[in-house]
Amino acid sequence: MTCLFLLLLSAEANFIDSVFLRQAEIGSRLKGVNYRSELTYIETDLLHNRAETISCVRRVIMDHYENQKDLFISARVNGRPVSSNELNRICQTLKRKGVFARQTRLPFFLENRHEYQYEAAGEIELNKRHYRRLRFVPKHPDQHHIIGTGYFDPFSYDLVRLEFVPARVPIVVDSMQLILSYDRFDEFWLPAKFTLKMDLSLKLVKLLMRRRIEIVDCYSDYYLKLAEPTEKDK
Repeated sequence: MTCLFLLLLSAEANFIDSVFLRQAEIGSRLKGVNYRSELTYIETDLLHNRAETISCVRRVIMDHYENQKDLFISARVNGRPVSSNELNRICQTLKRKGVFARQTRLPFFLENRHEYQYEAAGEIELNKRHYRRLRFVPKHPDQHHIIGTGYFDPFSYDLVRLEFVPARVPIVVDSMQLILSYDRFDEFWLPAKFTLKMDLSLKLVKLLMRRRIEIVDCYSDYYLKLAEPTEKDK
C-alpha cells in the first residue's frame, strides 16, 4: 500500500512538473500577442426585469499578462452604435465594472507557481476528447488569487480550459462561474473565449437588489511575437 501511494504521488508530481515545463517552453518562445476581442456585457435587474447590454470590439496588444494595451474600435449600448466621442466613456464604464481586470495571479504562470497548491484530479472526457485535470488553490488567498481546475492535453500538457472563481468573493455574490476556453492557433493553445455568469443580491429587511451579470469575450485574429531563434535552434 505504501509503495502504491508513493507511485501515485510521484506520478502526480511528474504531471505537475510537466505542465510547468510546457509553460516554460511556451514562455521562452512566445514573447507577445496581438489579437481581436469581441466582448458582450449584459447586466439584468431581476427585480424590475430590465437589462442593459454593452458590447465592444478592441485589439489587445500584450507582452505580459499585466502589461497590455487596449485599442477600442467600436461599441454598442443596447444594440445602438455609439459615436467616437462616446466610445471612451463607454470603455471607462466597462473598466469601472471590472470587466478588464488584470491583476489576477493566474496559477499556471511560472512566476505564480509558489503561490498555489496543486492536486491531480483525474481524467475527463469533454467534447469527445480526453483531458487531465489539475485542481489549484492559493496558499494565502487574497483578492488577486483564484480557485478552480485546469484541463490539460494528456500528451502535450497544454492548458485547454480553465474553470475558476475568485478566492475572495463579495458577500453580495450568490453564485459565480468563470470559464476560459483555449483553442489552437499555429503551434500554441491560446485563449479563445471567456465567459462569466454571476448572480448578486442584497437584502436587509427586504430584498433591495437582485442582478445577474453575464460576460462573453471571444478572441481571434492572433498575431504572435516569437523569440528570435538562438544558435542552438538554427
